[in-house]
Amino acid sequence: MTTRQQLVDSLRLLCEREGGLVQVAATTGFNPQTLWQITHGTRLPSGEARGVGARLQKALDRHYAGWHLLSQPLAASAAARVVEKDDEEFVAIQTVRLRANAGIEGFAIEIIDEPGLPIFFRSDWMQSRGYKPDSLYAIKVRGSSMEKTLYAGDVIVINTADREEKDDEVFVINCSGEVVVKRLMHRGGAWIMHSDNEDQNRYPPVPCDENCFIIGHVIYRQSDRI
Repeated sequence: MTTRQQLVDSLRLLCEREGGLVQVAATTGFNPQTLWQITHGTRLPSGEARGVGARLQKALDRHYAGWHLLSQPLAASAAARVVEKDDEEFVAIQTVRLRANAGIEGFAIEIIDEPGLPIFFRSDWMQSRGYKPDSLYAIKVRGSSMEKTLYAGDVIVINTADREEKDDEVFVINCSGEVVVKRLMHRGGAWIMHSDNEDQNRYPPVPCDENCFIIGHVIYRQSDRI
């Protein structure tokens, strides 16, 4: 592995740790699209893959000490599992990883097969709220940007059939190709993505503009924290 690739991998892992490339971009003053292009292997006109330039390295060093040491082998993707349950009183909500592309509305899923998954809801509870099983997905929270509402490792369920903006509600959003969990707030005639973490210098508000697409509304949280 070259030093260039190590830096790219470290940047990708940093974005995952901090809750998304949007947050890293806001902290460093770089365009989220630039970070997306670097971490997703887009190439320059010369055919060479984009790397972490000197100016970006300097900004990352200033805000995230030791970020370049984060590079490590990535875990292999888990195989999909079909959940079978005879009791019709319950509906299984499979836990997945979401993948999104910049500038494109929609998403792809990868099934996660781990102990304790999936999540089960009572059928009558689902029906009373108008939820449809094929519109619900569970995902794991990454990063600390939504503390003390959501912590890394928490599992949330999103309703992908509900993508209409709501003030002061939490949504999963495709922002420039990065899947983020944020609270939408309507301020000054515009929508912004707000982090619940009290450290607003580290997690400043970010405009929810034409580069952002709502994936779904968060309707449920499962956490080990009280």
